[in-house]
Amino acid sequence: HHELPEASSTMLSNNEHYPLQTLLENGATLSPKHGGQTKPVDDLTILSHPTASTTLVSITISEGKNRQIRRMFHSIGSGVMKLHRVSVGKLSLSGL
Repeated sequence: HHELPEASSTMLSNNEHYPLQTLLENGATLSPKHGGQTKPVDDLTILSHPTASTTLVSITISEGKNRQIRRMFHSIGSGVMKLHRVSVGKLSLSGL
């Protein structure tokens, strides 16, 4: 069973020390009731720091567990303030 890649623009509460590289290399360890170990993310890019207390990132994952992106960032100590899905597979969601 193949999952389509999902790209999202995500606003995080800011902390320069979040281990974002860990999500790229190893995925995240969620609680067993939330699916356990995730796959590593396909892409994670810091886009900007809109304010001193926020970081905007682009993240692409290829598995879609319920609320997975929020739970992945929570697992490394980051709060997700805003999440906007940008695309699913080759379909861009802009303008829909």
